[in-house]
Amino acid sequence: MEKVFRFKSINHPKEWGVFGVSICPVSGQIKIVQLKGMAPYAGFVPRILSEFFAEVVESIVDGFDRKNPFRTHVWKGMSGCYDAYIEWAERVDPFYVRKEKLVVHVSMYGKLNEGLQAFLPDVLEIMESHPEVFWDGLEDDFEIEEIEPFEPEGFRFPSSQAHRKAWEKIKKQKGGEAPAFS
Repeated sequence: MEKVFRFKSINHPKEWGVFGVSICPVSGQIKIVQLKGMAPYAGFVPRILSEFFAEVVESIVDGFDRKNPFRTHVWKGMSGCYDAYIEWAERVDPFYVRKEKLVVHVSMYGKLNEGLQAFLPDVLEIMESHPEVFWDGLEDDFEIEEIEPFEPEGFRFPSSQAHRKAWEKIKKQKGGEAPAFS
């Protein structure tokens, strides 16, 4: 399920942006990408999930059980940025091996400058155990609305054959005539 959102500041009209959110109900992956303007704030994630993706999130978390022991932790940089991780203990009989994965990076300004691409249950665990990462208080200062995604209607999609056809037309031209492209 994919949706595109526009946000703008209630107090500062020059602060705006467009971002896309994609959640795969089968794999449980969430992807957030900046499309235009400012990067989205991390504080938008809980709001977007609850207001626009509640059914999909419910379908992903219903009956989901982790197979390995896990924990989350957050590293806070000197600038105020956050790196949120999930760690798990994987069984390698008769031992355990500790593994770790970065779930999200939040800039010192509370933005998802690098976007977000993660397993949704991991993101939810970070939200619950480390609310400071996703709740910064700024989310209420912005209006968020769903908009229609841009579709490249009328655009020519690149292909080696189209370029070959154009080149052949150019080679056939004589004496500086303008080529007749369709």
